[in-house]
Amino acid sequence: MAVSDAHKRASVKYNASKDNIMLRPSKEDGARIRKAAADAGKSVQRYCLDILLKSVPDETPNADTLEAFEELDNGGGEHFSGTAEELFKKILSEPDGEETA
Repeated sequence: MAVSDAHKRASVKYNASKDNIMLRPSKEDGARIRKAAADAGKSVQRYCLDILLKSVPDETPNADTLEAFEELDNGGGEHFSGTAEELFKKILSEPDGEETA
């Protein structure tokens, strides 16, 4: 049976409103997670989200963060390309409040 254009549009709209986070556990870990979800009477997605969201705080950005977002939105800020290790070294070597370009 063919999917109607209306159904396609609805699917696109729904998917656009969702995030996509992929996890790739080992086969063994995946089996353990699936079993735990089934034992809890939940889908794997709901089971994982329930656990993860307990450890993710609901935070409101502070004034400094909002200011940084605005700077980025207006074309400011700095693009860093390098490894995470290099980024942390750079951040830790800068005196507080001083930015380098």
